[in-house]
Amino acid sequence: MKKQNNMSSRMRSLSGVDIAKYIVLSIFVVAVIYPFYNLLLVSVTPKLQYIKEPFMLYPKEISLGSYQYIFDNARLLRGFIVTTIVTIVGTFYNITLTLSFAYALNHRFPGKNILLVFVMIPLFFDGGLVPQYLLIKNLGFMDSIFAMILPTGINLIFLFTMCKMLKSIPYELEEASRLDGANDLQILFRVYLPIAKPIIAAFALYYAVERWNEWYLGMLYIHSDIHRPLQLIVKNIVANASSFRMSERMNMLGILPFDDGIKMACVVITVLPIIFLYPLLQKYFLTGLSEGAIKE
Repeated sequence: MKKQNNMSSRMRSLSGVDIAKYIVLSIFVVAVIYPFYNLLLVSVTPKLQYIKEPFMLYPKEISLGSYQYIFDNARLLRGFIVTTIVTIVGTFYNITLTLSFAYALNHRFPGKNILLVFVMIPLFFDGGLVPQYLLIKNLGFMDSIFAMILPTGINLIFLFTMCKMLKSIPYELEEASRLDGANDLQILFRVYLPIAKPIIAAFALYYAVERWNEWYLGMLYIHSDIHRPLQLIVKNIVANASSFRMSERMNMLGILPFDDGIKMACVVITVLPIIFLYPLLQKYFLTGLSEGAIKE
């Protein structure tokens, strides 16, 4: 009875403005979610059903022909492995550089002001594509997986946010560690790293999404199929979806994929890993962003 009374009192306390807010937010949520839902429906809908009803609430028939066409392509598995390696190694590389550089900038050392000037320059000026291409070529990284990892090291916005967060940590902790005989690496990984876990997890998610979606560097520097990233392979599949060829096995099974279904299936395959990754880091995500936004 008490619960019912509480619920009824809450309903009475809702004003017309609150109800209007809930209605607007509900419409907004539906408008955001439905395109993704429709994308999934198109990827599992037979061609004839899609032609009759391009927009639907639920599939009357289900066909996995588009997914079978994609996975019949052996390059897709290789691209998935390459992109996974680029994402894991590249994210570790980004976070290590960002954290260590932020730690160094929070200390005084000779030439720090000059170094800060060089750090600020890339915020306003870009060296251009030709110097980067010549650098990768001279380093011998052409047609190598390292060409998609090494060129993008530090996001400067993340660097300055990390500096702000590390600066908010009491210096007494570092001073006490030095008295105990700890060096800079021990202080970084045993004092600062545990405290900075939330913001590191938030930036790791951003870096991982950027690495997972990498295709531009692959297009510039990768020439062999064995090193092509997943996104570049998917881009080629989508571009050639209208002129695809079915395998003999798919012909025997009577599977009839179509270009829009193949495109939507490619999007689903590339987005799912990030969707599964986000809940694992969600508890750190908001905490990390709020800590990085604190102003003194």
